[in-house]
Amino acid sequence: MRLFIAIIPPPRLIKSWLDFSTTVNLPGRPVKPEQIHLTVNFLGEIKADLLPAVAKAIDKTVKLIPQFSLTVGQFGWLPVNQPRLGIINIKDSAAFSNLQYKLKLALLNLKINTSANQPHLTVIRLSSKSTKSNPFNFQFTDSFLVTNVELINSALAASGPTYETLKNFKLAPNPVKFRANVVICLVNHNSQVLLVKHPLSKSNLWQLPQGGIEPAETTAQAVSRELKEELDLNNFQILSIKDRIHRYRWPAQLRREGTDKSKSAFIGQEQSLAVVMIANNYSALKPDAREIMALKWVKHSDMLKLLTPVRREVGKIALAEIKRLGLAS
Repeated sequence: MRLFIAIIPPPRLIKSWLDFSTTVNLPGRPVKPEQIHLTVNFLGEIKADLLPAVAKAIDKTVKLIPQFSLTVGQFGWLPVNQPRLGIINIKDSAAFSNLQYKLKLALLNLKINTSANQPHLTVIRLSSKSTKSNPFNFQFTDSFLVTNVELINSALAASGPTYETLKNFKLAPNPVKFRANVVICLVNHNSQVLLVKHPLSKSNLWQLPQGGIEPAETTAQAVSRELKEELDLNNFQILSIKDRIHRYRWPAQLRREGTDKSKSAFIGQEQSLAVVMIANNYSALKPDAREIMALKWVKHSDMLKLLTPVRREVGKIALAEIKRLGLAS
């Protein structure tokens, strides 16, 4: 058996190449669409009785490697000087190299020494009589998610290789990620709470000020930064912090169409709450127009009915905390 481990590209990439290939004069022999693949590790000739051990080693390895994305590069020829293949380059990545390396180590334990090339998709095979043209200007401005690898047997014949998938192995699913976020219940000495409205808000409802917590920040540091950035506020006292009290998911449309790329890796937010007392002698708040369209102070007893529905769960916790701290008059 002549084995290799491969990633099968998504149908949309294959279709994009096929559509492009009809617009140009291809030299040589195009690879059949069902045979286009990205080789991860080439095992070579393996005895059939080793197949169960090989499959077990691959499965044990890849189930611990998270799914990752690959980006498609330019069309090219291999080798460069005397080409035999037309390829679509795949941009190398640390995740792909890690997959190759971990599989190589796992198979070395079976005394199988694998080989690997830079990632690419072979789409044209050239014979010695083929006339190579200049590289084609094929464009596929997208990336694709790698969720599994396949163990494939390659049988060589005069008409070309034939491939048979022996087993499919799934990579570890990416953990669901919630963005760390802090909600700020800003209270004044009249027991009023500050509510704000975001510029993209399409309702007449309000929310408490909030913002993301950076990876290197504490919750308290995030509170200070957000109040400075969004309200130009420096003079305040943090009375209490309750960490990780609430999670919610963003609507699917917001995740697809949102403009904040820093949020693209997350499905929602995991919220902490900070109750903050503003100083008696504070100057007028200066909201950042990019973050706050309007603001108003309201009685703490009126807060919940003015909040958008998705904000009310944290609002209930904030109201209970206001009462616990003796700030409700």
